[in-house]
Amino acid sequence: MRGVGRGAGEERGTRTPPTSSKQCGPLCSACRHILIDLDFPYPMTLSGLGMVASSVLAWLCCVPLGLVETQARGVTCAFFATRILPVGFFMVSS
Repeated sequence: MRGVGRGAGEERGTRTPPTSSKQCGPLCSACRHILIDLDFPYPMTLSGLGMVASSVLAWLCCVPLGLVETQARGVTCAFFATRILPVGFFMVSS
């Protein structure tokens, strides 16, 4: 049988994802510290906070700071509430 005893990554010659906190990056280390060291019992809440933080940072880069050029048609509150917010909500709830 083909591939018996090997992982999918080994068969194609690719590496497996890093597991140590040194290779994972600062965000992974921060999440690991919050979840394990601080014994935070709600991992999905932490994921949701990450989504909120990235949304706020993206908005800051576009609107008040002007670091990123936005399209002529802006994102209204209604557009955000009906198109963007449900995607983030269902990502957090799954």
